[in-house]
Amino acid sequence: MFDRFRKHYNWDQANDEAIREGFENVLKDRFADIMSDYRTKSAKKARVVGFDFPDDRLDFEAMSKFPPRFVHSDIWEELCMGWNTEAWKKKSVKGRNNHKKVDNDDVISRHTGGSRGYDEHRIILVS
Repeated sequence: MFDRFRKHYNWDQANDEAIREGFENVLKDRFADIMSDYRTKSAKKARVVGFDFPDDRLDFEAMSKFPPRFVHSDIWEELCMGWNTEAWKKKSVKGRNNHKKVDNDDVISRHTGGSRGYDEHRIILVS
């Protein structure tokens, strides 16, 4: 992926290692969002041609036939097979539920600052 990036942009080769590290850090941060977007688009394509499944229950078998533009079909099928496992589905539900957690004021916490909750951070900062 970095090689493709390198074909579109130019920089002093002395900075190659730092640029690669920055590229990988951005990719690590954004990868889950990118994959989520790809799954959404693939599900939409599957629904357009007649596959019927609810928004909250993705049909990875159907979606495997509709790869996103920048993902080779063989790779997309493998990804869909991985997402169609109980282990991944449990992890996905756990992550979704974590995003819905609320603090003492019934406010959804979007940024937890690590494994410590917002309220715990507030108590520590106040003391």
